[in-house]
Amino acid sequence: YDVTLSVIDSAGCADTLVRPAVVHITGSVAGFQVGATTGCSPWQVQFQDSSISAFSWSWNFGDGNISVQQNPVHTYNTPGNYVVTLMTQDTTGCQSIYSSPVPLNVQAPPVSLFNMSDTSGCAPLNITMNNLSANGLGYNWHFGDGTSSAAMNPTHVYNTPGTYYVSLEVMNSNGCSDT
Repeated sequence: YDVTLSVIDSAGCADTLVRPAVVHITGSVAGFQVGATTGCSPWQVQFQDSSISAFSWSWNFGDGNISVQQNPVHTYNTPGNYVVTLMTQDTTGCQSIYSSPVPLNVQAPPVSLFNMSDTSGCAPLNITMNNLSANGLGYNWHFGDGTSSAAMNPTHVYNTPGTYYVSLEVMNSNGCSDT
């Protein structure tokens, strides 16, 4: 830091003295960013260091795992809330600690599962789909005959004889899905 001293005497005369770079304070300032604070497990998170004057990094991901990389990638496998802490150190040994102000929220992923009221019969065959999925908020059924539905438990009529493969994609509010 520069230090400046200005004086004015009783007659109004003034003088200023500037000492450039006379004060030097060491120390790092820890900081980081993440792209999102919510995701579905397994969720891979890229941490971006934004520390000032850091020479070494020590990350605690809040789930029992650590890293000493500057910009680590960590995978959260278990749903829960995790506070991430970064400790940095500069070349003189001064340390700084920063903890995420918002915990990372790792949610359980959706799991797609269903059964059907029937799997064979004569056309027209009316089948009710029984959705047994978990952690889903949106559904996308494909009945194998070019038609689809977003209903939770749709009924579908097969008018043409053949073999059809039914699929169900389940989505949650974070864009995670399972088929």
